[in-house]
Amino acid sequence: MDFKLASHARNEAFGPLLKEHARQVALEQADECISLTDGAKWIAWQICRVLLLIAVMLLDFYHLSQHVHSAAKCRLGETQEAKDWTAARQEIKELGVTATLAAIDALAKKIRAPAKRKSLQGLRDCLDGYVR
Repeated sequence: MDFKLASHARNEAFGPLLKEHARQVALEQADECISLTDGAKWIAWQICRVLLLIAVMLLDFYHLSQHVHSAAKCRLGETQEAKDWTAARQEIKELGVTATLAAIDALAKKIRAPAKRKSLQGLRDCLDGYVR
């Protein structure tokens, strides 16, 4: 079976949609319930609010990579340092996000520009719920 869930409605409408989708696919009968998200806090919040059976929430590596590259480019520009910082973040796959959160915090201490700080905070927010 192929089920799709999409909406153009505001994020508050996502929870009830998600709950109905879970009912349609009989999620409560699953042996294991996991979720794959793009790191948006509002999505994670809705999942936690309406899908109480979810045991694990995974972060989509493609979207994570987009966030990492965007933050590195905003903070460091098109430099070798940005490329090195981005490449070093590949450790997330093997080690989890703890080291990357520490790297973000260290980098944030070195910057003052609001746009650069906001970019790093966005990356941090994306990773915050995935500490292991």
